[in-house]
Order: sequence, then structure tokens, then C-alpha cells
Amino acid sequence: MEVQQAIRDLIGHIQLLQRKARPMERQILRNTMELLELCAAVQPQACIVELLRVEIGQQRCWVMDYLKQQEACQEVTFLFDGLTKLQKITKHSS
Repeated sequence: MEVQQAIRDLIGHIQLLQRKARPMERQILRNTMELLELCAAVQPQACIVELLRVEIGQQRCWVMDYLKQQEACQEVTFLFDGLTKLQKITKHSS
């Protein structure tokens, strides 16, 4: 029973990550979800749950780092666009 609850917790965590992830990350998370479903079907041992927990933790870090990187790129693009517009305005007013 404890193992089944751990699997449900992991599945919930993956579902949350899938909502935040981009297409590439979704595929990785989908693979993990398939692995979890297989484990659930064969009544996994606690060691399998722990391995999955580590795997999901690593994927979570990867997804969060990727999302932070994407956010930083968007901020740089926004700043660059603002500087470009400012440069055009100053050229026209000269």
C-alpha cells in the first residue's frame, strides 16, 4: 500500500511538470510516466520507487533549469528589442 501511494505521488509530480514543460521535456516526462505505469502494473518494490524518485528529481531539476534559461532568453530579447527601438528613436531625432 505504501509503495502504491509513493507511485501515485510520483505520477502527480510528473503531471505537474508536464504542465510546465515545453514539448521536448514533455517527451522525456512521458517516458518516465510510461515507466511508472509499468512499475505500477507489476507491484514494484520500494527500491524501484526510490530509483524513480531520483530519476524524477533529476528531470525536475533539468526542466526547471531549462525554463529558467528560456525565461532569461526572453528577458534578453526584450531588452535587446527595447535598445533597438531606442536606437532608432535617437537616430530619427538627431
